[in-house]
Amino acid sequence: MNAERTSDEITAELEKNYKKYDLNNNFKKHDENEENGKVKADFAEYSQTYFQSFKKSVLGLDIYKYSGYPEEKQNFIPYVFDLLLDETDKQLKSEEKTLFESFNIKDNFISTGDGGYVIFSKPFHAFVFNFYFYSILHLFNTEHLFPELKKYIGEIFIRSVITYDKVYLYNKNSYGNAIITNSRILSKDRLNRFLIDKNTFEYFNMVCNGIESIPLIPDKFNQIFGGADTYFFNKKNTPFRNIHVQKLNDTLAKNLSLVIYNVEIQLNIVLNSTTKNENNSINFICSIGNLNTNNLE
Repeated sequence: MNAERTSDEITAELEKNYKKYDLNNNFKKHDENEENGKVKADFAEYSQTYFQSFKKSVLGLDIYKYSGYPEEKQNFIPYVFDLLLDETDKQLKSEEKTLFESFNIKDNFISTGDGGYVIFSKPFHAFVFNFYFYSILHLFNTEHLFPELKKYIGEIFIRSVITYDKVYLYNKNSYGNAIITNSRILSKDRLNRFLIDKNTFEYFNMVCNGIESIPLIPDKFNQIFGGADTYFFNKKNTPFRNIHVQKLNDTLAKNLSLVIYNVEIQLNIVLNSTTKNENNSINFICSIGNLNTNNLE
């Protein structure tokens, strides 16, 4: 029902309902509300009715030590990140049409300047996006992409986190546990790793018998995703060389216990140019994350 109405219409209806009980201000002596039980019940109902909540996968990306760049280079970082994001999106539209043909990065990205959060329907999509983003970053760092900009900025290091939990929408913005947990994990990592939460780990256990079994997905890709237009999961040429998953010690973040796994993936990549009238391609080895098992700080 909410999908058929604008955000402004939903907000107006919410205000109309909750103002049955509430005032903009209450400067008089406070009296106990005899309908307190009904108020709580109605507000709980409003929470479910007016704030759309979905289970989503969130990929958090963060440029390591952004604040350590000199100001004249720091100013460029949000621009560089957007360039890398745009190149990633072009590759996905070209090579992974089954998964991303209808995906709109602008509608699903929350910018933090030195990175941001990309929201997906499932962890599988977040994983594939991360594969391509790291591949594009590798080309940037090796001066095969925007070489003059790379020479000026220097090498960029990324840490990434995938979480799978509730996200709710309000006023065209996204909030919720998936984003909160992602931010907390990102802020605690000092080793530029690729980390995932327990929900993401369990999702891959269900879909493909564990993250290490992702290279076997080509055998049932079409069955799972309803199409076969994919580079990464083509039966003839799998890019996966190694996948390792290690459980870290449980971590406490603001009184919340986090179960976290460290992922390291090595890929043999062939990327085609997305520039018009160019048929160039490049082959390289790309690593995502690392095998450092030190616990989060």
